[in-house]
Amino acid sequence: MEKYIDEADILVSIKKHRDSLSYDELFDVEMETSKMKLSDKTREKLRNKPTASQVRMKRYGIHKDKR
Repeated sequence: MEKYIDEADILVSIKKHRDSLSYDELFDVEMETSKMKLSDKTREKLRNKPTASQVRMKRYGIHKDKR
């Protein structure tokens, strides 16, 4: 059976956890969460960017269709 947890309880527990972190640990958490808080424009840029393997295949003329 699932237990319902109130949103306020979750936010209070997160705040308590953040208050217990040292300065270095808090910096690490902020760096990781800043990646999740992207603007729509930046998120769209990352979505349309080719992968490293696609760039190499284009640069060296390697295509998956060739045999």
